[in-house]
Amino acid sequence: MTSSGRSAQKNSKAFVHWYCKTEARPGRKLGHATILLSSDDPTVAIDIAHKLEAR
Repeated sequence: MTSSGRSAQKNSKAFVHWYCKTEARPGRKLGHATILLSSDDPTVAIDIAHKLEAR
């Protein structure tokens, strides 16, 4: 991640939205995450998305 990416990540806000479904099934969406960045650089968002996918 770039140094500007680290800076934007520190100044970002993340929200998790759960749909309160009682049953988990393959392919069923149980929620989503929204990340607001303080950077207009699209590579910062891509770097963070790749880090989240790797978890």
